[in-house]
Amino acid sequence: MSIRPHPFFSGALFARKSCFVYLPEGYETSEQHYPVIYLLHGMHGSESHWILKGGG
Repeated sequence: MSIRPHPFFSGALFARKSCFVYLPEGYETSEQHYPVIYLLHGMHGSESHWILKGGG
């Protein structure tokens, strides 16, 4: 599994933000479709909290 940062512009916050994308092994060369899950941090968290405190 690889974890990659992905910058984006948030229209709701009118600011550049980032998120992390978890990709399974072989994703780059696969034609398979993968399910998606979105993990949101709490009010005082940041995009890195799932990596640092997610227990994975």
